[in-house]
Amino acid sequence: MEARINTGGKRRRSASETKEESPSKTAQDLTRKILSDDEVRAISRRLRKVIDPLLGELSSQYGLEIEDSVRFGAVATRLREAREARGLDLKTTSKTSRVPQYRLRYIEECNLKHLRPSDLHAYIDFLDSNNWFARWSKANPKLAARFAPNSKSNRKRTAESI
Repeated sequence: MEARINTGGKRRRSASETKEESPSKTAQDLTRKILSDDEVRAISRRLRKVIDPLLGELSSQYGLEIEDSVRFGAVATRLREAREARGLDLKTTSKTSRVPQYRLRYIEECNLKHLRPSDLHAYIDFLDSNNWFARWSKANPKLAARFAPNSKSNRKRTAESI
């Protein structure tokens, strides 16, 4: 027989219900970790199965590559957690780092299409995450090259915006 606790008319959630609502420890660990190529491919395959109908349309419309988003997720998570660990909100971080709030959101939300390498590197410098980012860059050389401070794609975007 199950013991009932008076919760003032509110239904108390079981441990299994609470567990389902929050991301699993494994999922949280994966967002913090620098993933191997095999891990990126495995996660990307699973995501494609789940969102395949929308993925084709979004990929062509927004230039999204699911594997790049999976790879960059570790950077976004690491920077957000570093900012939060310092007790900073986006507004304060923006003023201090001189990176506009909306661009900080692009970084933290893995919006790679609109992400500017100069903003990314200013944010990394501000949070003193250069050593970690160097390890991530070594594990993800192709994607890291896209976000190098003076990369060709960066100069091309700057020229297009003028």
